[in-house]
Amino acid sequence: IDDPTAVERVLDLCTGSGCLAILAAHHFPNAMVDAVDISKGALEVAARNVGEYGLEDRVSLYRGDYLADEADAPWATTARETLRERFLSALHELAELRLEAGDYIAAIGLARRGLEHDRLREPLYRVLMLAHARAGDMASALQSYERCRAALDEELGASPSAQTRALHAAILRGDEGPEVR
Repeated sequence: IDDPTAVERVLDLCTGSGCLAILAAHHFPNAMVDAVDISKGALEVAARNVGEYGLEDRVSLYRGDYLADEADAPWATTARETLRERFLSALHELAELRLEAGDYIAAIGLARRGLEHDRLREPLYRVLMLAHARAGDMASALQSYERCRAALDEELGASPSAQTRALHAAILRGDEGPEVR
């Protein structure tokens, strides 16, 4: 952007700690910054950080789905669903990366965060199951499968996919766990 003073609005989706919102407020001196996250805890941290930089008048924090209060605006519904899908896909990708890196605690946290917002997202259950198993917590891995199975049955009258059932069976056989890598 050639003229940072020309920017009037900035939207920081999935703001987390608010660091990018704070950076945007500093870099774009005339901009109002909207920072959005669906996590109450993340926004509590962001509020502290925004306060420490004295930017409460320029950075607004929002919790929830994008424009959730715009029920009568069809364009908002489409945008909200698109952003929600991007958010959940990003959480899944990040959880997979943390799992591959051996950071099981982070993978578990990311998968749980995604499941808070979409309890039917099977790939997140698989990450959760694998992370628990590889961390040596087989009971939690198996409980995660049961939560997945129950959610799918309650909401859709469906069973877990073949991929999820195969992972469950592998955990039961001991083919997935801390010593199996």
